[in-house]
Amino acid sequence: MPKPIKTWWTDLEGDFSGKRCKQLFCTHFNLRNLYTDGCTTSLPYNGRDIGPAAGNWTRVLKLANEDSVFCDTSSKKKHSIDPANGCNERTCRDIDVTTFGNLCVDIVLNVPTLPPATYDEKLAYMNSLAISLPGETFWEAGGNSNFAIAAARLGLHCAALGHVGYEKFGSFLHEVLEKEGVQVIRLEEEDIQEETLVCWVLVDSNHRHGFCSRFDFNKDPAFTWIKELPVCAKETILRSKVLFFNGFLFDELTPDMITLAVDFANETGCVVFFDPGPRGNSLCKGPVSQQQALRKLLSCSDVLLLTADEAKALTGLEDPVLSAKDLLAKGKRTKWVIVKLGERGCLMTTAHNVYQVPAFKVDIKDTVGCGDSFAAAIALGYTRKLPIVSMLALANAVGAATAMGCGAGRNVATLNDVTNILLSSNVCGDCYVFDEVQAISSQQLTKVGIPQTPSAKSNMPFHLITREAANLLLNSAQTSSCT
Repeated sequence: MPKPIKTWWTDLEGDFSGKRCKQLFCTHFNLRNLYTDGCTTSLPYNGRDIGPAAGNWTRVLKLANEDSVFCDTSSKKKHSIDPANGCNERTCRDIDVTTFGNLCVDIVLNVPTLPPATYDEKLAYMNSLAISLPGETFWEAGGNSNFAIAAARLGLHCAALGHVGYEKFGSFLHEVLEKEGVQVIRLEEEDIQEETLVCWVLVDSNHRHGFCSRFDFNKDPAFTWIKELPVCAKETILRSKVLFFNGFLFDELTPDMITLAVDFANETGCVVFFDPGPRGNSLCKGPVSQQQALRKLLSCSDVLLLTADEAKALTGLEDPVLSAKDLLAKGKRTKWVIVKLGERGCLMTTAHNVYQVPAFKVDIKDTVGCGDSFAAAIALGYTRKLPIVSMLALANAVGAATAMGCGAGRNVATLNDVTNILLSSNVCGDCYVFDEVQAISSQQLTKVGIPQTPSAKSNMPFHLITREAANLLLNSAQTSSCT
């Protein structure tokens, strides 16, 4: 059972009130975001008032840091791995984040209608597309490449670990990722002649998307011949602060192989991020081995990222706050559960708080890659130890910047676009999770360990947070370019 949520909020003058400490949710800010010079507070700390905030700032920062630094020792811990397995001792994690699997080339085409749904018709449709292969102008890096490119553009040292063939698609994908500053590490240790995976991304006149690949016609994962975690994979994980998985990995690797990778990351102190994506719902209903591997990922990941629909599919709970708290309570290692709410922004639950940040208003052209870009910003927030709400505001801005472009891959957010969105502070201020939370019954709240108390909205000016997030982003990018 999770601990009751500790929350604090402030008015425009920055005054903390002891009475307000009983409010249910903290939103749009973190204690580290507050400008408290000269302010007096009655916020209790270990049963005592902490006095003037300006004179006790160290204690305020300690409270604020409880959530934003949940695994500070992971990048410093020395791991000893059996040399017989090809792994040596390492003391330095020089890769900020590594994506695991799901590397492919997207062929993006405009079509009058999306592909049919039935198996035979869809197979015939894909075969007809393959007869006349479009040129490279229609090719784009796909799958986890979206996350990797977004992370690299935000200033992270990123590696992509997965299968990349040696044919023309593999050469294209390798070249694109390397140009974007992403290190490509092939998952297999021998020269395997298996081709790079290709996915047809079809866009109709209404900008709706359809996806078609050989994944749709295989009962088994594409790379069943990979049965052990290769030495190159172990070495890369040992060098990585964060290892990122998504649900499409199940289309490539066996559940046993996925479990091996998760276990190795857990054992060696690498933080695991998992975004089940659209595959989460089907994995829940798949073979027993898939269900077991999915449960492993959900319980042994440090950070979970989901949409509201995906959270509902995995928990059966309609409300995003309750579903996030449920996933947090069931996790063995889970510290953050982040739910993406589209135009309503996002929310994040920890053992201490629930945070909610509004979305930015932008002209949306294409939503492909938005979730991957959002996740990359969360990885930046973790590795750079950003304040929680600044991190969430940044993630929303990165997702919004990607939505302004057409397609993913090299079309994901740029640093300049993200900064402009943050500085504009043009948010969907009329969309709050609190409107839904107020309707939750006391019985439901008690189930997930939340005391029955009223909710409230913060009056903290959001433009202060977005401005801080922009400064943190630019400082991080500048620091990364100097190293």
